[in-house]
Amino acid sequence: MRIMMPMLLLAGVVATSACVVDSLETGPVLTIALRGPLNTATPTDDDPYLILGSRTEYACEFEVEVEAGTEVSGSGAKMKETTFVPAGFAITIAPLDLKLTQADFNPHEILDDRDYDQKMKFIIPMASMGTMLTIHAEAEDSRGVRSNVIEYRVALR
Repeated sequence: MRIMMPMLLLAGVVATSACVVDSLETGPVLTIALRGPLNTATPTDDDPYLILGSRTEYACEFEVEVEAGTEVSGSGAKMKETTFVPAGFAITIAPLDLKLTQADFNPHEILDDRDYDQKMKFIIPMASMGTMLTIHAEAEDSRGVRSNVIEYRVALR
């Protein structure tokens, strides 16, 4: 009897994993970049920083792109993809107290993909050199499915 029980459990796991999933959902996907006067800092950089150089201020542009969330249902020829628009955003740049809201995003369509983007320009004074910016970004779509969360620090050099 002791040997039979693990075999029955293993058979149940194999049978369960062989089922076809008829619905797959993804939340919105955020991509961000902070462009400075001489370079760009992204979350994928090993050491994100902005260089001031000989300038007297950091003239920056913060760029955010949000790919809409999707749900794929059905299988084979009956597969259907539904797009869900982003419904809430929390994007901040501290200690500057800069925030982006949903109203700041503009929809655009490229090759049947509905995405949202925003570019925000701002100035950081030279006195901020040597400090760090903390950038936090997340979103959710109209179903309440959350996006990837991005948080990274950018050194001002």
